[in-house]
Amino acid sequence: MFCFQRGFANGLRYDVSGSYGSSEVDFLIYNTVNASLGPDTPTRFKPGVNHQTDTNFNIDLSYPLALSGLASPLNVAFGFEWREEEFEVERGQLESYQIGPYAAQGFSSGSNGFSGYGPQSEGVFARENIALYLDLEADITDRLILGTAVRWEDFDDFGTTTNYKLAARYELTDALALRSTVSTGFRAPTPGQSNIVRTITQMIQGNLSETGVLPPTHPIAISLADVASGGQFSAAPLKPEESFSWTVGTTFDVGPVDVTLDYFNITLEDRIALSSLIEIDRTDPAQVAILDQLNASGVPGATTLSAFQFFTNDFETRTQGLDLVATLPFETAAGRTNLSLAFNWTDTKLERITALANETRKIQLEDQLPGYRAVVTGNHAVGPWSFMTRMSYYDSYIVALDIGADASGEFDGKYGGEFLFDVELGLEIRQGYRLTVGAQDVFDNVPDRFPNPELNSGAIYPTGSPMGFNGGFWYARLNIDF
Repeated sequence: MFCFQRGFANGLRYDVSGSYGSSEVDFLIYNTVNASLGPDTPTRFKPGVNHQTDTNFNIDLSYPLALSGLASPLNVAFGFEWREEEFEVERGQLESYQIGPYAAQGFSSGSNGFSGYGPQSEGVFARENIALYLDLEADITDRLILGTAVRWEDFDDFGTTTNYKLAARYELTDALALRSTVSTGFRAPTPGQSNIVRTITQMIQGNLSETGVLPPTHPIAISLADVASGGQFSAAPLKPEESFSWTVGTTFDVGPVDVTLDYFNITLEDRIALSSLIEIDRTDPAQVAILDQLNASGVPGATTLSAFQFFTNDFETRTQGLDLVATLPFETAAGRTNLSLAFNWTDTKLERITALANETRKIQLEDQLPGYRAVVTGNHAVGPWSFMTRMSYYDSYIVALDIGADASGEFDGKYGGEFLFDVELGLEIRQGYRLTVGAQDVFDNVPDRFPNPELNSGAIYPTGSPMGFNGGFWYARLNIDF
């Protein structure tokens, strides 16, 4: 990453920056078999590798423009951005996806539990886009601030889009102000969402079954979704999400306490999310004929998949909520202290429900995240020492299992609220050198146990828990400034 900044005497400022990031997930599975290979199967497999790289380049400029009638200069900001995303699927070892001689007798092919990426799954999927933006903001009076922004963006796979934002802030008194925003948004599906192929073994109605997450352009999804759903829906290439949001809020002081309170409302159209599981009926002559054609064409999974799902745009949601933040800084002879409270309430509703969303999928989208969350943080500094304590509260939530089209509304239950505590101690050893030790979830709290692990491949805790399920985490960190 690099960044160059400079300001000139006339007020013009520029910022030129670039960044590059890369991540890799290398899969390994062992103590399993490729049953279709019979006695020749290995028991350790490398199913493949996922690579993700992101490259960004930005030029940002700003200039204060003096205009008569305004309480402050008009701040004009404008800039350019270029971005490239690249997602690569690297083929796994041959035995991890191979269809062996025993497949004709009904034995599953590919490494059981996580089938490898084969020749039809591998590839490099990239996208570039450029953007231009303009941002204007000024103090209209000594109490009213208005701002507006517009952004034009061009994607090489989804075309162009233009989005805007309007913002206003008005001070009623020195200690009380109102603010509001209105904006539109746009999010293109990532190359990974559009192209990922993942096959796993999971429990469906008490039976181990091969299920797959497929791209909506995968031959199985294109050929089978319409027939398996009785003509209710079909797979289609992903479209971008579009949103409209508005907020209204206030900032005020209560003695030494600074408070902000904001309400937000976000409507998402063509929301990208996974469909419900679509079960394959191998007793249906129409589906069997399609699967035979796909198998003859060498499409992996045509002989082994019991169910599949894919990313789709067939959801429209409305999310609303409140954000409350209160801070109290103070000093004593014992040092400087800052106390803060952050509280959030969020509620999501499916406004448009299609055949792709059964009751279980509806629960996952609406109730799998807590409706309420609160964080209380205390920071104290004295001399070279610093101390931090934090308490987090997660409200109750429901973890739903998509275990088949006939399992409407079947879920593992409601989980109660939980408290987590974090602590941290820091010491400035010398100027520019700081040592920190701490613990997240210091009391090693975990979610309630999963009541029916047989429905989730033996998982002890709900894998969808918003607080995680790994318990306490201890760490030490050394920061050096030079």
